[in-house]
Amino acid sequence: MSAGRDDGGHILQAFMVDRLPGENLTVGASVDESAAMPKGTNIVYLCSDADCYITRGPSGIALTSSNGQFLPAGAILPYPIENGEIVAVVQKGAATGLLNVARARAG
Repeated sequence: MSAGRDDGGHILQAFMVDRLPGENLTVGASVDESAAMPKGTNIVYLCSDADCYITRGPSGIALTSSNGQFLPAGAILPYPIENGEIVAVVQKGAATGLLNVARARAG
């Protein structure tokens, strides 16, 4: 399904998703975690205003630059997730900011 074109003329794609409440996490030197994903959430869209490392898993998961996935500032990442998992974030270098975690249910 096409949703139009961006400023460069590239085709944008739209996906059928139900939006669920989301949250903002702090990107800093300490790891910040989201709340556990509620039943029915199977994807999150992640976007940060600072370079950071992310991961998903159980609460308390260890996250460092060596085991996290790099997310550059301004990128939007669709990220699969399961019931009860959390999203964790930590800064890259000295970058600080916010990571938006938008929960969704993909159909």
